[in-house]
Amino acid sequence: MNEKIIILVRHCESVANEQSIVCGTTDIPLSEFGELARFATGYDLLFRKIKIDSLYSSMLKRAYQTAKGIKYYYPNLEIKRNVNLNEMCFGEGEGLPFIEISETKAWKTLGYPLGFEGQESKEDVVERARKAIHEICLKEKESKSICMVTHGMLMKLLLQDITKDPEKFQTIDNGEYIMLRYNLETKELKLLGK
Repeated sequence: MNEKIIILVRHCESVANEQSIVCGTTDIPLSEFGELARFATGYDLLFRKIKIDSLYSSMLKRAYQTAKGIKYYYPNLEIKRNVNLNEMCFGEGEGLPFIEISETKAWKTLGYPLGFEGQESKEDVVERARKAIHEICLKEKESKSICMVTHGMLMKLLLQDITKDPEKFQTIDNGEYIMLRYNLETKELKLLGK
């Protein structure tokens, strides 16, 4: 199978989302609301008759917990983890209140924070996301449809790269999913929709 359907899912609400804190690679669990919402995400995928052959998560708790909510409705799937699905590392910006970074010039013009010591670059995040998708698709030879639970900034930057439109995908809600088509030969990703 040269083409795969990718369902990218943003994890459900985390404690950091609830508190409006920049989380990045800090391993934060889901909030109480997120614990409930993860089942709604799984149910929505099932209700819409979205076939899932393989299920992946980043290494971070909030994504894994969300994947468990999806697995509840797809009980025959095993949750596999991939470090390249982890969120962007914000370096010293992790743990800061979101309001502090949302007022910076970088956030207002680029839509993401810039300049924190130890922060991962936009280009590195996109390259890592593309690498994860390619490696997972190669590994899942028999799977036509692969669900990957990941993070908001990674999804935003990847989707902006795919569409070549930095104005798109400014907000990706917790529990939201977006479908892509991936060609293993050309490594081309195409947006199919929400």
